[in-house]
Formats: sequence, C-alpha cells, structure tokens
Amino acid sequence: MREAVTARLAELSSDRERYTAPAPDHDTEEAVPIAVSPPPTGQLRDSRTSESPFVGRETPTFPVTAPADPTPFIEIGDQVRVRYLTGQSQNVIQVTISDRQNDLEKGIIGAHEPLATALLGAEEGEEIEVLAGSYVRKAKIENVVKVTK
Repeated sequence: MREAVTARLAELSSDRERYTAPAPDHDTEEAVPIAVSPPPTGQLRDSRTSESPFVGRETPTFPVTAPADPTPFIEIGDQVRVRYLTGQSQNVIQVTISDRQNDLEKGIIGAHEPLATALLGAEEGEEIEVLAGSYVRKAKIENVVKVTK
C-alpha cells in the first residue's frame, strides 16, 4: 500500500507544471469556430431568432368559472363572534382563527385551541360546546365574517 501511495505522489509531482501553469491568455488566442447544426423540424426554436413555431397556431382557451359561494362553515382565517350561554357571565368574545398565531390580546386564537376546534366546521347560529379546563361551556355563534381569498 505504501508503495502505491509513493508511486502516485511521484506521478503527481512530475505533472506539477501542468497543474500549476498559468492560465492561457484568451485574448491572444485564435478563436476556434464551432459548427452547430440546425434543429430538426418540429422542435422549439432558438429564442433569439425572429421566427416563432407558434405563429398561426390557435391559442388554447380554458373555461373560467365564477368563484363558488363561500362555504357557510367556519374555516381558518374567519372572524367569529361567540356568546357564552353558561357561567355567571354571558360574555361575548370576537376571535379570528389562525393556523400560525395565538394571541388572545389581539383576538387571535390558534386552530389547536379548544374554542377554535369547537368553532371549525360549525355555522353561524349554531350552539357549540367548548371545553374550558375541566368544564364544558355552551356557546352560540352569533356572527361569522368570512376570510376573502
């Protein structure tokens, strides 16, 4: 093994001039022409030429459908006003359901929170049950403002 490594090092040392020689000056060298054959018929053209393979072809049309009515079900991004029906205070809260944030001070709740999981898929006017700690609180969805896409 040692002999093979020594032989390879000697071979590389003898080629040192070839590997460490300065790069040739391209400005003084003569240019070598390269022959390029034209592409076969039916293939795409070079974008720098003036002829287009699409001249005379009909432009394809695609049917355009009007956007469907937004679903009545609550989705991520919707803003929802909820009135709790149980407990000492029947308070009303307004929240926006997010898949990325959870900031109650700004009225944003994460989709993983108990209130959000109870709201997702429900409709305006529906009564839901929200798990709050070890209690289940009933609430009514009073208003839904759909997200615009």
